[in-house]
This record gives sequence, C-alpha cells and structure tokens, in this order.
Amino acid sequence: MTVKSERGRRRYIAFRVSGTLTREDLIHGLPGGRRFNVIQCAEGWAIVRCSPADIEECKQAVGTACPVAETVTQALPGDALAGVDLIGENALAQAYEVRMRTI
Repeated sequence: MTVKSERGRRRYIAFRVSGTLTREDLIHGLPGGRRFNVIQCAEGWAIVRCSPADIEECKQAVGTACPVAETVTQALPGDALAGVDLIGENALAQAYEVRMRTI
C-alpha cells in the first residue's frame, strides 16, 4: 500500500461542464495526458483529481478540453466530497451542497 507521504497529497476539483461531455472525451481532451485523474464526468459535472501544486494547471487543462467548464469547488480527500456516491442524478450537486455546509 502506498502511503500519503510517498504519493503526495491530492486535491479534488469539481467543474460544471457541457452536459454532453463524457469522461472519455474529457480524458482525451486534457493536455498532458493522464497527469490529471478524471474521477467522474456526467450530467454536466466533472470531478478531477490533481496534486496541490497542479491546481491552476488542472483548471486550465479542463478549460482547454471543455471551453464552457466552470470551477465550482476544491476539496481535500477527507472533505465531504470524499466517500460520496458520485453516480446518479444530481449526486455531484448534492455533494457540492454538503461540502459548502461543512465550511
């Protein structure tokens, strides 16, 4: 098992994206290849994981892949977004609302 001290910290960024954008389209459209991990992209929402040092570059990369992308929030793995079932209608919006209530 890899521990956090070896792999580094991670950040999760939620984006509003085009409703027709799929996870595969977003992965292939990201400059830099597999540097950023697309956790989910469905129903007009996307969650992308990156290192803390790459947050701004990640936002730019998603903006390049989907010009209408809008950053909604950033979260640490231990925040309310982690562990939320992200599949299903409005699940990302609900997770975002939970996250905002915990701040």
